Amino acid sequence: MKVLIVCSANASDFSLRLHQPYIVEQIETISRIYEIKYDYFLIKGRGIFGYISNLIPLYRSLRKGDFDLIHAHYGLSGFLSILQPFVPVVITFHGSDFNLKKNRMFSLVARRFADASIFVSKKMLCGLKNSGRDSVIPCGVDFEMFTPLDKLECRAKLGLDPAKKFVLFPSSFSNGIKNYPFARAVVDSLDCRVELLELKSRTREEVNLFLNAVDLIILTSFSEGSPQVVKEAMVCNCPIVSFDVGDVKEIIDGKKGCAIASNDIIEFADAVKDVLMTGARTDSRTKISNFDNKSIANRVFNIYKEVVKDDL
Repeated sequence: MKVLIVCSANASDFSLRLHQPYIVEQIETISRIYEIKYDYFLIKGRGIFGYISNLIPLYRSLRKGDFDLIHAHYGLSGFLSILQPFVPVVITFHGSDFNLKKNRMFSLVARRFADASIFVSKKMLCGLKNSGRDSVIPCGVDFEMFTPLDKLECRAKLGLDPAKKFVLFPSSFSNGIKNYPFARAVVDSLDCRVELLELKSRTREEVNLFLNAVDLIILTSFSEGSPQVVKEAMVCNCPIVSFDVGDVKEIIDGKKGCAIASNDIIEFADAVKDVLMTGARTDSRTKISNFDNKSIANRVFNIYKEVVKDDL
């Protein structure tokens, strides 16, 4: 089987492994376990017209590559993919494709004509009638890459003060959907000295170091699908305080050192203080084995088989 991965590549310093590593890690895991080959079609251009301008190049890639199917990531990539008549299409919807109004209509059309749709959380399917081609499969985590490490050793490698309290904001401060002003207000309201760190443009190895070096991560996003960093933090036994967005509540429910808090700054800050006072790591790694990339790869590949079989 030969699969073409279709996804956007619009960042000025774009690197698929850096900006969308969960896509790379998923397909590489599938290819290691099963006999499939894959290639990437990277979309350049913003907005619906920017995406559609890639249609002729996509045609050429499909004709040249003799692919069995397309696996598109995000709704606009899926919309582009369904415009070609040559091979079946599987689309993974990650959250912003349905949560953002400007993307939702195109995502709904793409879902209607796709051969199979994957949603990364159950919440994304709320209000949608199951078409019979929908599945809920979150992106997985590389349990070999992400692993618990000694906190002081990680801080030494990152140049962080071993005696200080650190809270990790798991995105760029400039990413509006992640709601940095609220996170800043929470940390500023704490009556102890805490530094808020920005997780931006880091390698996977560096992300693992940060998740082991900090005291906790906070997620204050306005919306999410299935935030990858939450699962990665859980695998590293890193405490989490988060809004109830995406599938976060489902993932961290009942896990020691993790909490869902409201958008009230004082309540959120109290939850953060509780974690900082204990200073303990979680024991969550042993409880989320279902997010191992190998398990996720099996489920995605089963969809590939069904789609290709139906197309024969």
